[in-house]
Amino acid sequence: MLSRLALLAVLILALAACDDVVITDPCVENPASCQPPGPEIIGGVNVSVLLSPPSLSDLERARALWTEGAPSGYVANVAEETDGSDGARLYLLEVRDAGADSLVTFAIARRPGTIGLPPAVPVVLVAPADDVIGTDDFLTRAADEPLSSQWIQVVAVPRGGRVTFDGTTRQAPGPPSPYLFDAADAIGALTSAQNAVPGARGRAAAVGFGRGGTAALFASIREPSIRAVSSLAAPSDLFVGDLPDAIRAILGGRSPSSAIPAFGTIASDVLLPLQRGDITMEEARAGLFARSPAYFLDTIAPTVAFHGQEDGVVEVAHGRRLETALRGIPALAGSYVETTDSHRSLFENFGVRNEAATHLDQASR
Repeated sequence: MLSRLALLAVLILALAACDDVVITDPCVENPASCQPPGPEIIGGVNVSVLLSPPSLSDLERARALWTEGAPSGYVANVAEETDGSDGARLYLLEVRDAGADSLVTFAIARRPGTIGLPPAVPVVLVAPADDVIGTDDFLTRAADEPLSSQWIQVVAVPRGGRVTFDGTTRQAPGPPSPYLFDAADAIGALTSAQNAVPGARGRAAAVGFGRGGTAALFASIREPSIRAVSSLAAPSDLFVGDLPDAIRAILGGRSPSSAIPAFGTIASDVLLPLQRGDITMEEARAGLFARSPAYFLDTIAPTVAFHGQEDGVVEVAHGRRLETALRGIPALAGSYVETTDSHRSLFENFGVRNEAATHLDQASR
């Protein structure tokens, strides 16, 4: 009994000591502080909605953009041809809209001079990182075997880009359309070359570097005849890495501190029209997803992707995003290789290029 009385006394003293303490609910004092955060608005645009994950309707709208405004068919004629220094035959192709008979872009093709080529020579689409194209973009190194000696190579010139062939430079018509019509025109160049270049009737594959890696991925996603694909340092998703901050910068009237190549054209085609009210939020989101191949790998051919951890041009986050997407498709034979390279040194890496070439040759059989 005594101990209970002592405990009661201690409790009374403790309550007496707390008489001066006022316990308040911060939500009562300041209701706004306890409300969920509102949407992020920059430059009048609801960025929270713009950057939210895609719905099925978003992806369907994106797929529709791939062909909207693109030629319904492509044809090519050989404008010039010459012999290369290594004995290969080089062709300059004028790629046209079959319906309107208007020039869309150029492509250059290389048919190896190796004796004993089969009647149906396989064709590889090479998608370069830049819009200034020449014969230096062909795969002609020892690292690129067997593509360099046994395959016809086709290099498509992006819209608005320039091609130098046999000392003469030409410019492809049309405004640039990186990550969108790049792929449509590359597919058109590939299929046109298969009709225009002697012997180009075999299996097809695609390889690309940087921005061209995205075009190669999309070409395989959209063209069933491409039976293998390899991408090096390719932008894969406009919603990862530093790109959301680049989008915020554009909408806030600032220059992005970092962004993928040709991001300014994406801003002009998608972000600024959204801000002006020229397109809807749904159209803007479709425009971003339509340039993000990681959401559409369900129809891609066997794939090997490479990315360098020290890439300061296209963040390694894009390679890792692609790896995650590849793993999400159990039926797909795909792999991802991460190296310690920078953006440029990845292209110079003998092992990377050799593995890419070997994959294209073997996976397409």
